[in-house]
Amino acid sequence: MGILRFLFFAILGYYLLMVLGRLLSPWLGRYAARKSEAVFRRAFEHAQQVKEEPREVGEVTIDRKPPRNEKGARPVGEYIEFEEIE
Repeated sequence: MGILRFLFFAILGYYLLMVLGRLLSPWLGRYAARKSEAVFRRAFEHAQQVKEEPREVGEVTIDRKPPRNEKGARPVGEYIEFEEIE
């Protein structure tokens, strides 16, 4: 009897989640769209503010440092050229 009761509640819960999902999916979609629109709007406004800052002629600004390339600085070893022998 316990297995039948478990299967009944499992199937009932599955269908309940399906119905709730169908009812709530439009709301969740609109909510996600509003949130992403707000994020993009803030990013766009920030980019516009950064662009419009007046700068004097000849002024130099550095936005970021270039990454250091440490690989080419140290020697890797000796290179040997091989010939094929037939």
